[in-house]
Amino acid sequence: MSNPMPSLMQRLRASSLVRSTLALLATRGLSILIGVALSVLLARWLAPEAYGAYLFTLTIAQFLAMPILAGLPTLVVREVATTRSSGDAEGLAGILRWSAGFILATFLVVTGLAAAFLLLWEGGEGTMSIHVLALPLVLALAFLRMGSALVQGYEHPFFGNLGDGLIRPALLLGLVSLAAVSGILSPEAALWLHVSSATATAGLVFGYWLLVCRERVAVQRSRPRYETRKWLSSLVPLALITAASLLNSRLDILMVGLLTAAEDVAHYGIAMQIVGIVMLGRTIVNSIVAPKIARLYGQNDHTGLRRMITSAARISTATALVLFLVILLFGDQIIAALLGEDYAAVWPIALILCGGSLVSSAMGPVGNLLNMTGHERTTARFVWLSALVNGLMNLLLVQLYGALGAAIATALTQVLYHFILVFWISTRLKIDTTIIGRNLLEP
Repeated sequence: MSNPMPSLMQRLRASSLVRSTLALLATRGLSILIGVALSVLLARWLAPEAYGAYLFTLTIAQFLAMPILAGLPTLVVREVATTRSSGDAEGLAGILRWSAGFILATFLVVTGLAAAFLLLWEGGEGTMSIHVLALPLVLALAFLRMGSALVQGYEHPFFGNLGDGLIRPALLLGLVSLAAVSGILSPEAALWLHVSSATATAGLVFGYWLLVCRERVAVQRSRPRYETRKWLSSLVPLALITAASLLNSRLDILMVGLLTAAEDVAHYGIAMQIVGIVMLGRTIVNSIVAPKIARLYGQNDHTGLRRMITSAARISTATALVLFLVILLFGDQIIAALLGEDYAAVWPIALILCGGSLVSSAMGPVGNLLNMTGHERTTARFVWLSALVNGLMNLLLVQLYGALGAAIATALTQVLYHFILVFWISTRLKIDTTIIGRNLLEP
């Protein structure tokens, strides 16, 4: 007689994954609404040039944060999940202190370079003050992302995403609203409120970690074990992956802007926002399963890992399919109702991009699996290869078909990238990442 416990455990894990996914979907939906409300409020209360200065400073902060945050959150999630699963208090203490030290040291370097650049660029124009505010924002966001990664490493994905995904923007919206009502809203004030909301949220996230960290006494008393060479060795390819991913996500619209008319850029930009909604489920599922992949792989639980990957692929595909069908059946009507007939060209572009995302979702969380199992160098090589292919295909197809050609190039590149990683993982790691979920270890 078969033992019913494995099937029961499988159902419990699957239901837990579904509940976490639904909770995070609701959180991300609220976050999107808050982001729209915040943008409208700032655009209405600030003059166009002032709002532009605010957005430009946020862009500076994003670029300055790249050396600090590129790869570090992924490393923290993986190492925290691994050290916890093995009861390694020394290793856990080491990665926590090393990560904080890395943020501070890198921030000092970035601050020095940024200060030198701003002095040379601004000269005596006297407009430097607003751009300098990017620096404290970078530091606050860095510790917020580290805290979120730490909580995710403890397999608390909902709260790990709740801080930066909902609490910070909601707090910022409330503060900006109060400043607007009080008549003191300015670009500088908005940026200081951004810093304040990020700092306060970081404190909440670390406070939550102290509540869930059962090993906190052991961690505090343990002598930290630093594996700097190993962590830096992982951090470099993870940073390259982040940089290549950023390049991949912006290369198509850059080509459209360089090679076609401005209205094509508008159409493609709106289509990319639609794709972001379709990919929302996959993004959330990947954040949930990342620490679980590291733990199961560290425990050499191949069966549990395969089932987790299959569940993640199926949930991601299901959410993407539902949203894709909505766009397929009603997308042209929704776009016309919200934006007008001038944006009718958005629909076919969005369909192509969403179709590529749907097929990629069916291939499973391939990048997450490689990064969480110590194969980030392989991910980096294939991501940069896909960026090169994406650039060449965009260069050719954008000149032939405009924004539609960019969508075709991007979708094909995305599918090709995932197909190659599926093949590599199936032959090297003997894991089927697709929605089929075959056991490749069976004779």
